[in-house]
Amino acid sequence: PALVAAASLFDNPLPGALADRITAAFERPDPELAKILFATAGPTVRLRLAEHLASSPRGARLLVSYATAREIFAPSVKAKLDVIGDEDLREAIAAKTPEVQTHDGLHDALIAERVAAYNTSSPDKAWGARVFSKHCAICHQLGGEGTVIGPQLDGVHTRGVARLVEDVLAPNRHVDPNFRINLVTLRDGSVISGMPRGDDGETLQLMDAAGAITTVSKDEIESRTEAPISLMPPTFAQSIPADDLGALVAYLLERR
Repeated sequence: PALVAAASLFDNPLPGALADRITAAFERPDPELAKILFATAGPTVRLRLAEHLASSPRGARLLVSYATAREIFAPSVKAKLDVIGDEDLREAIAAKTPEVQTHDGLHDALIAERVAAYNTSSPDKAWGARVFSKHCAICHQLGGEGTVIGPQLDGVHTRGVARLVEDVLAPNRHVDPNFRINLVTLRDGSVISGMPRGDDGETLQLMDAAGAITTVSKDEIESRTEAPISLMPPTFAQSIPADDLGALVAYLLERR
């Protein structure tokens, strides 16, 4: 109950400790808990939960039963589901398809709306610095502030307003090859995802969005594929209000 309450109240981007505690409850997925969390949790927690459930056939079946099309068709989730060779699962996913427009279509309209809002406002750059600290610094570094999990952002001001808005709202469009997710299917049928961060010949190290490293023995690996997907969650349209996004863009454009 405490985890359910926390999930419904807090949804900061990549809430590592909270989301990890929630997803840990799904080592043996519970249908009732899944139903409650997908109905009450914020978008970032729901996405993290969906990514976790998509890592196994049992979890994936719960996912398509209780999650919305937004979670199921998130690139980081759908890529895992595609790896699971289950015909019934494919049919269940196909049944969800009419519920969602293409992600690019949704993003294009929202990007245009946010750019127009920026161009007709006077964003608060000081507030933008706070937005960066809250939403971005956990994975990105700018001017020495933040953590280097994703790409460093020094020089990002050269991208301009439209591209910065696009990069925040549609992070899977322009993924640096060095920061693409690897999908590793194990011999037990489970799927692990993350950015490669080490390979000693016998083991592979993958880093997740919270910076945690998972070490996998190569003897346990059935297959490994690279997906043009970012660890950055595509949920900032829901978790960053329009005014905050404008302030963030103004802050990024000011930094030299």
